[in-house]
Amino acid sequence: MEKSVLEEMKTSSPRMAIESGAGVRYSSQLAYGCITSWVWFLISSAVNTAEAVIVPLKDGVSSLNRVYEALIKADVDPVTGPAMMIGGGVELDQAGRAVSMAKEEVKKSETEVNKYGSKVPEYESKISQIKCDISQKDEKLKQTREGIGKAKKQIASVAEFQKKARSAIQLLGVLSGRANAAELQTRRFILQEPVVKVMDDVMKATEQITGNELLNSNDMPRLI
Repeated sequence: MEKSVLEEMKTSSPRMAIESGAGVRYSSQLAYGCITSWVWFLISSAVNTAEAVIVPLKDGVSSLNRVYEALIKADVDPVTGPAMMIGGGVELDQAGRAVSMAKEEVKKSETEVNKYGSKVPEYESKISQIKCDISQKDEKLKQTREGIGKAKKQIASVAEFQKKARSAIQLLGVLSGRANAAELQTRRFILQEPVVKVMDDVMKATEQITGNELLNSNDMPRLI
């Protein structure tokens, strides 16, 4: 509704407002109120984007100027006319100050943009350095994992070697015992063989000298 009234006011001329007669004051007041509400609505929207507010505010002020001029020409009521003109001047002044404030906000925003925009290369450099550090740490982590894998394999190999070494030691112990037994048997055999040979020689010599009677009488064959 406010937009349609505003467009009607923009397209209409002051002469048409004058020729409207008594309804001019009512239409002018309605249009004036709509435009004022619209201007303040745009001002409140400056929080989101100040740049987008300036152009509509200027259009609103221009429309307000046209309405104000139409009011001056059309409203001849000595009671309401001066009051409306004074009120319109106050609203026009407030709208102008709002435009100035919006411009200041735009300047501040541009200053902030330039301020932080100058720091963008620095931040990009820091981000690049951080990425490089992360890549290096990833590479070191990969090498560490590979080293841990090799160490695990070496530990497994050492454990297997120790197991085989223990088995070999046990086998050597068994073989050592058997070797000791064989050594004792060998020693016994080596010691018995000369004795048996000497006894055999003695028996042969005795048989040749005395004959078999001595041996048979003394039960020597059983001894042998």
